[in-house]
This record gives sequence, C-alpha cells and structure tokens, in this order.
Amino acid sequence: MSSARSGRKLFPIRLGQPGRYLVGAAIATLIWFPARLADPADEPLARTVVRAGMYGAGWGLLVPLLEYVDRRRRSGTDDLRRAREALRRGVVPAAAADRAELVEQVRIARRGAWTGVLIGVPLFGGLALLAPGVDYPVTGIGFLVLLAVVLAVAVRALVRCRRADRRLAAARPGSAVADGACGFRPGAEQARRGR
Repeated sequence: MSSARSGRKLFPIRLGQPGRYLVGAAIATLIWFPARLADPADEPLARTVVRAGMYGAGWGLLVPLLEYVDRRRRSGTDDLRRAREALRRGVVPAAAADRAELVEQVRIARRGAWTGVLIGVPLFGGLALLAPGVDYPVTGIGFLVLLAVVLAVAVRALVRCRRADRRLAAARPGSAVADGACGFRPGAEQARRGR
C-alpha cells in the first residue's frame, strides 16, 4: 500500500481510465493552443483550436502510457493487485484489508469514468463539431471516434463499479448473502482457485 500512497504525493487526486487520458489531453490542448497562436502562419482561430486539440489528443496518450510503464516497472503491492483483479472479476475478497482496497479502487474507477465523461464530451464533441468547418472533416471523424472510445471505457468502468458495489453490499457481515444463505460466499471463488 505504500507505493500506492507515494503516488498521491505527486497526484493528490487519483483517477481511473479514461479520466487520466482526458485530463492529460485537456492540459496538452491548453499548452498547445498558445503555441499554435504564436505560430507565424496566419490561420483562423477555429483552425488553431482544432490543431491544438489534435496535438492535445496525441500528447494526452503519454499520461496512460507513462502510468502503464511505471506500473510494469514497480509491480505494485499485493493488496492493490488483488483489489484490481477483484474489481475486474466482480469478486469480493475475504480479507477486510483487501475489501477496503477494493472500495478505494471502486472510488478511483468511478471518479475516472465521470471525469472522462465530463471532460471528454465537451472537449472532443466540440472539436468534432468545429473540425469540418475549418476543412478538417477526417479529423472531426477522428474526434468522434475518440469520444466513442472514451464513452465506452467510461461505461465499462461504471458497470464494473456498480457490480462491485452490489457484491460489496451483499457481502456485509450479518446479511443473508454473507452468511451463505444465497449460495454466495465472499472469497469462495478464490478458495476454489486455491488462492
């Protein structure tokens, strides 16, 4: 858990995907916009915005890529890895510490999904509407494809969060599900696999 906590010093708000990509793309777009304005080419403001958005969408990919490389470099703690696996599979861990980490991973995933939707729709939707007007119709289609991917990833994350929330609520001590009356026991799937 210490490696996960050390990441909070650099980024105080942890986000799941697609939030990380969208924050990176929005920041890169904001950085590229003044750079494109300073370009000596005399082009309309709308074209400058679309080109800054193109560069921002490309450079925004560095955020999840660097995070992926960093995650591969430092393998992460066992409880974090188990929590991410539990979120993917919808399994409630038996240990209380693992359940607490799963709750944190659900919060991070939900926060990233909603951040992705709230930034992605105005950013890529607006750029997709603006691009054909400045003779970049293929770029407009590209922004629509990016928007569709962002929404698909966000929906997938929210579905996983909802499934994990339902399983966590059902696995609370004292509930019929937690006592095994409904055929579901927390950690039963892990026990079958020998974990």
